[in-house]
Amino acid sequence: MLIHYYLVRVKGISLPFWLRASGRKEPFSKHIRAWFIYGGIILGAVLLLAIFVNRGAGTPPQLLPSSPLYGAKHGPGGLGYKPSLPISWTHGMNVFVEKHLHITPDIWGSIVGMALMFFALVAVPFLDCSNRAVRGRPSTGGRAAGPSWR
Repeated sequence: MLIHYYLVRVKGISLPFWLRASGRKEPFSKHIRAWFIYGGIILGAVLLLAIFVNRGAGTPPQLLPSSPLYGAKHGPGGLGYKPSLPISWTHGMNVFVEKHLHITPDIWGSIVGMALMFFALVAVPFLDCSNRAVRGRPSTGGRAAGPSWR
């Protein structure tokens, strides 16, 4: 969030790829207001789905004695249970770390995956070679058009 704030507020590089840089400035509060409006619409849609679409609670957590997963030697995956979509990528990383790298606990797979994603996102402004003009600098193309920390 802080890097995003810096890039938008100071560098002015948060333009969608389909718009040209116009040199027009808007207050950052307008950007935040758009976040809240679109976030509120998405949150409202999710809340309506949660209220009106009936769905079961799913399998109890594996640490509860009443769970069918309790005491499973190879975890839920060994019994055929797969994680839900938001954490399914961590399951794959955990399986890779435990089975192929023989590192336990397998949570290191999630930590490595999150670190890889973090560094990939940090690298984007430095590797972006688009021809769009950055506020205050002419569009020259290549690396010169990317952000500078000056």
